[in-house]
Amino acid sequence: MDTVIDIKTEEMLKVENLTKKFLIKKQKMPWQKKKYVHVLNGINFTINEGEAFGLVGESGCGKSTTAKVIMDIYSPTTGSIKYNSTELTGLKGKEKKAIRKDIQYVFQDPMGALNPRIAVIEQIYEPLIIHYGRKGHKEYYKKAVDLLESVGMKEAHGKMYPHQLSGGQRQRVVLARAMILEPEMLICDEPISALDVSIQAQVVNLLMKIREEKGITLLFISHDLSMVRHLCDRTVVMYMGNIVEFADRETLFNNPLHPYTKSLINAIPIPDPRIKREETILEGEIPSLLHPPSGCRFHPRCPIAMPECSIREPELKILPDGRQAACLALEEGVKS
Repeated sequence: MDTVIDIKTEEMLKVENLTKKFLIKKQKMPWQKKKYVHVLNGINFTINEGEAFGLVGESGCGKSTTAKVIMDIYSPTTGSIKYNSTELTGLKGKEKKAIRKDIQYVFQDPMGALNPRIAVIEQIYEPLIIHYGRKGHKEYYKKAVDLLESVGMKEAHGKMYPHQLSGGQRQRVVLARAMILEPEMLICDEPISALDVSIQAQVVNLLMKIREEKGITLLFISHDLSMVRHLCDRTVVMYMGNIVEFADRETLFNNPLHPYTKSLINAIPIPDPRIKREETILEGEIPSLLHPPSGCRFHPRCPIAMPECSIREPELKILPDGRQAACLALEEGVKS
């Protein structure tokens, strides 16, 4: 039985018309045009306080870029990001540092996120030194040990170096470091993709435990829809920088509407061979962002594509059941 967690209706994070493009070719001559690759194309979503929010899609769809723009690792090209009604874009100095304390980031590669030359216990309490100075060193150490124990590790593990730990242990260390500032929100960017299946379940269950005990808000980014279904309350499905479907867990996984969402969900392995389901097979590979298709970006791979799909780009519409979807084949009887 799923744990019931209180989700408030207050908006914690609001993303509006967010776009991001990267320069790939500079001007060598004044008459030459700069070339850009457009990774995000005006995406919109809201995360409520206490919610576990999923962001899914194939590699290259813009999931991690979205997270890094929110964290100000990348600057947005256009758009707005508000955290508790505070505009994040353009923040500097003390204001930016204060927000960084409230929103913490869990990287995809725990080995790359840790310093190989420093014992992990020191890396766990390092954020406290950055934000509060070195005076409370003993208290910092004790808090780091308590956090290690809360994620299923021991004080002895803290005296080790990252290469001496397993992948699952390193991910737990990264989680402990993210939690030491007692943030209100965790952004988890593919935190289980590099782990074995059994360890993946342990890390996801640990995230659920942290959320239940601390009331923390999660933005969980993954291409593993089975884990997203287990953890997240609402989920955004992205394809080539666009949102193609957005719904709560039961609506999305029990009755997916967009053909891309159907294909992702149908790819989730089912352990019972007697269960039969509709197959949605995608042909071809994701087109290059350098030369995206005209019209709907999904139409070259879509099994229900119409001639109009190659000409007109679909808008994200609100459907009668409350979900949002961007598909010309679904637009009949919807409201914008």
